Amino acid sequence: MRAVSNGVLRSLCFSALGVFLSGCATSLQEIQHHPQEERLERLLAQILPHTEHPEKHYWVRVSEPTTHQIGLTVLPHRHVYLSASLLEEADDVVVLALLAHGVAHHRLHHYTKRGALRTLQRAAFKAGGFFVPGLGHGHYVGDPLTEVVLSAGQEPSADSKTVTYLIAIGHSEQALIRALEFMMEHGYAERVGRIVTPSKDFASRIARLRRANAHSSSLQ
Repeated sequence: MRAVSNGVLRSLCFSALGVFLSGCATSLQEIQHHPQEERLERLLAQILPHTEHPEKHYWVRVSEPTTHQIGLTVLPHRHVYLSASLLEEADDVVVLALLAHGVAHHRLHHYTKRGALRTLQRAAFKAGGFFVPGLGHGHYVGDPLTEVVLSAGQEPSADSKTVTYLIAIGHSEQALIRALEFMMEHGYAERVGRIVTPSKDFASRIARLRRANAHSSSLQ
């Protein structure tokens, strides 16, 4: 059992490092003054009145297609980007759901939580390096592993918050399901901070939303 556990942990570490590096290597190029910006601002205006701080400003912009085919990018300081190719293909409901998801990540302070934990983790590795040679460099593995673990836990909460916004606007969780299905079917990835989630990983989130919807319907 110990050998299996170590093997799983090693696999997670390499997987996390790969995802982390792919996220860091993914450059984002904004297309300034793109005609779709007006559409994004119009859809964002539907979301903001239903957030906890409707006066907060968000920068919603259009990005160039990337080698990782990233459709939605959520970056610090309330920046949300959608790729030009996605905006050409998606209807307003899909774009609205994706924007609401980006806003949800910010409103849940996911970047602050990740940053605080990384700072504590690095301090712990540095302190441990005084007693165990080489441990001070442990953050090279610890940082990406922490990012992946936190991302896995943060996506469900961001999805739940997104559904709350969509219902307040007049849609339902089906709008988010449609958006995730669109991302998966068209091969788009999602990037939140330094972590890139490939399109194949949306299936589990779609299944979770459908289970929650079925449970809610059974209680009515």
